[in-house]
Amino acid sequence: MALAPVSSSERVPTLDVLRGLALYGVLTANLVWIYSGLELLPPDTIEHEGIAGLYVGIFVSGRAISTLTFLFGLVFAVQLARADERGEDVRGVFLRRLLAMLMFGVAHVVLLWWGDVLWCYAIVGLALLWFRRGGVRTLLVWSAVLIFVPRLVAGLPGVQDAIMSVVPRPASRPAFNADVLTALAGDDRGALTWAHLRKVVYDIGSIASWFFPWVLGHFLLGMAAGKARLFEHDGAGHRRLFRWLLAIGIAVAVIGMAAMLALRPRGGPISELPLITQLGLKVLYELVTLGMVAIYISAVVLLMQRRIPRRLLMIFAPVGRMPLTTYLSQSLFATFLFYGWGLGWIGEVTIADGVAIAAGIFAVQVAIAHLWLRRYRSGPLEWLWRAIAYGARQCQSSSIRSASVASGAGAGSSSCSG
Repeated sequence: MALAPVSSSERVPTLDVLRGLALYGVLTANLVWIYSGLELLPPDTIEHEGIAGLYVGIFVSGRAISTLTFLFGLVFAVQLARADERGEDVRGVFLRRLLAMLMFGVAHVVLLWWGDVLWCYAIVGLALLWFRRGGVRTLLVWSAVLIFVPRLVAGLPGVQDAIMSVVPRPASRPAFNADVLTALAGDDRGALTWAHLRKVVYDIGSIASWFFPWVLGHFLLGMAAGKARLFEHDGAGHRRLFRWLLAIGIAVAVIGMAAMLALRPRGGPISELPLITQLGLKVLYELVTLGMVAIYISAVVLLMQRRIPRRLLMIFAPVGRMPLTTYLSQSLFATFLFYGWGLGWIGEVTIADGVAIAAGIFAVQVAIAHLWLRRYRSGPLEWLWRAIAYGARQCQSSSIRSASVASGAGAGSSSCSG
């Protein structure tokens, strides 16, 4: 028996809601700092304070991508569990899904935006097959090690110097940023693509030693949650655990933020602090991020058990059902607004402007997702992704279910015709 796509009856609405909300966070963080060009401007020209800056710094930055990586690992664990129950082999389908994800990611970098994470997920995702037989405790231990240890080791002076001596980097970061800003604001397609590729090599190269293990660590955290079946029936059977996680998350986030404020320098760079303080700040940042993720996930699970909050949260489920289409179309919307081929707003908006623009774009995406899924079973890019993964044409009509899902037939058969 071969794998088939998840049917409507197998979907977990809470996961769709969580994925949708995480995509909003990703859009906000990316738009405020990267699409807008703020990260390319001299630091002393950027106004970080204000409500918008605090909102992004406390509730968005790092939190959304951590949630998405958690959900990626969780979904893989759910797929493995379903495959084992049916006597199916998930490896071939999973490898084709990763290959398709890699192709989407490379195309994203070349055609639209350098900051894509899909190709990173595709590469790191290969390691999940090695952990597929691991138990919950083993996965949690490896998750903690991969999230914290590489980040700390990479922060040691000798290690950091060794890494920077072998990875590609610009001769002058300010000059490089100015060149990239010019390319993004211009209308030269070749210069834009070259700027994207250089940004990937320089920016990812400098953090790859800890970033790829960090991603895998969050994958494994989600995988552990999936193996523990925490989200079956929308988490209704684990409400006590989620209440506990909510309380722990709040305590960790509040105490961690207070400690970070006490340790951070007033006006000076972090690099001037003692090494032990720098490493402590890295640990605190990761703990606060994990605490915030625990708060978001637990709050959504608990609210989804109540009728009125559930109806409100389900507004975000459609974008969570078509995450690939949503993620890539965010780049299309944002680059049109900021890049030279569109309206050319790059470098001209504040953090508050970015937060408002992100909210507007996401509202449009929510409306589009609702309209699209009234007629089709999945997003257009999800349809293509599944067709590649399962090696067969996928039904798109919302009124037709795939024969391979409805009857248990192999993925090579389908009720789609014409």
